[in-house]
Amino acid sequence: MDQPLRRRDLLLLPLALACPPLLSALPDTQTTRARYRIDVSIAPFGFTIFSRKEVGFGSARLDLQNLDGQQTISFEFGAASLPERTRGIFQIGYFEESLTQTRSALLSSNYFGFISSTPETAPNLASLNLVASANDKPQLCCAVEGRLAQGQASFTKTYEAPLPAGLNFSSLRQLMRRRLANICETSCLHGSRTAIPVKTFLSVLAEAALGPSTHLRSAYQYGDSVLDFEANRQNFSGKIVVDAEVRGKSRHRFSFTSADSKVPSLPLKISYTPKSWLRLSLEAVPDPLPPKETL
Repeated sequence: MDQPLRRRDLLLLPLALACPPLLSALPDTQTTRARYRIDVSIAPFGFTIFSRKEVGFGSARLDLQNLDGQQTISFEFGAASLPERTRGIFQIGYFEESLTQTRSALLSSNYFGFISSTPETAPNLASLNLVASANDKPQLCCAVEGRLAQGQASFTKTYEAPLPAGLNFSSLRQLMRRRLANICETSCLHGSRTAIPVKTFLSVLAEAALGPSTHLRSAYQYGDSVLDFEANRQNFSGKIVVDAEVRGKSRHRFSFTSADSKVPSLPLKISYTPKSWLRLSLEAVPDPLPPKETL
């Protein structure tokens, strides 16, 4: 039974695509990369009625450094859908964060991300086809850039950054940064406030995956919001599995599986459940990953 996929449900939020970043002890330097295949399944009432492999692709990079008592991680992730596999629907998202901390305190964090804006629903094939046809028009992105340092959180944000076509993730990242800066010269959301709590996305993920407790309830700063975070961790024969939920204006449930080792690693698998009946799975695959990473 071939059911239509909602455009919004193909959105891979950057928060659902991250990894456990930091441990109490890191190697002096380390860089790892991973590529992912994105699959989808529809399972109302627990019964799978539709599934499709390779509806999109993703790539990630993790840089670790341990120097003079400070630990630094730089993480980036990008993902996009394949229109030929999703009835013409195109979605793209990108997120990066660089975080520096000591064993006892987070010192600073800089992050940037963008994600394509989409209509709320596409309930049937007719409206889904209309949505796909709209891809010929300029597509807009929500873009956010923020910093947390010395107890202060600041950000800039816009919903009106035009998305160009025909670029890879690396060049698109730089272009979107410039567009956000240009838009913010005249009109964008921006602000600064005392950071309570002094936590970011990567720091709460690290605590969930590598902290002393297998259950975590916390919160973190992201853009103009403070988001609630809850997670449970289990260890299975050499692997860590973390089931997490982020709550703001809406709820986002996800899980990731990574190696249970003394050194942080990129996930082997990520699952994201935007609806109770819809599941997106990201599986790490060997390099190179077809198709080419061209948008």
